[in-house]
Amino acid sequence: MNNWTRRPETEQLVSLLSEMKEGDLISYGELSEAIGENVQKKAAPYLRSAQRILENEKHFMFEIVRGTGLRRCDPQDKTRKVDRKVKGARRAAVRGLKTLQHVTPEDRSQLTAEQRLRLDASGIVLTMIAQNANVVTINKVSNGQEVLPKLKLPKVS
Repeated sequence: MNNWTRRPETEQLVSLLSEMKEGDLISYGELSEAIGENVQKKAAPYLRSAQRILENEKHFMFEIVRGTGLRRCDPQDKTRKVDRKVKGARRAAVRGLKTLQHVTPEDRSQLTAEQRLRLDASGIVLTMIAQNANVVTINKVSNGQEVLPKLKLPKVS
C-alpha cells in the first residue's frame, strides 16, 4: 500500500477531468483557474498526475491540443495513439540498431561471452521490432497471417 497522498491541486484536476465526456475539450485556462496556478508551467506536474490517475483508474486518455488544452479521447483516438506508439517503437528500434553498429570488433573482443550473447540477443530483438512494427505487419496480424520468421538462435555453450 502506498504511503503518499495526492496534492489538493491534483485532486481538483482529477475531479474536473473526470467529468469530461469523450471528445470534450477543456482549456488550459479553465484548468489553471480551477487550481489557481498555471498548468502549463509550475503546475504542469499536477496535470500530468491527474491524467495518469484517470488513465489508470478509469481508462480515460487525453490528447494535447497544442496551445489550447486537453481533449478526452474517444475509442478511435485511443487506437490512433496505439498506432503512434508502434511507430515510436519502430523508430527507437532503428536507433538502437544504429547504436549497435558502433560496437566494433575490438569492442566485442573486450566483452565476456555472456555480454556478447546479450548484445547479439538485443540485436535480434531490435531487428524483429524494426522489421515488424509497421502498418503492413499490423494488417497481416489482424487478418490472422503469420508474420514472424522462425529464427534459429545459436546454442550457448
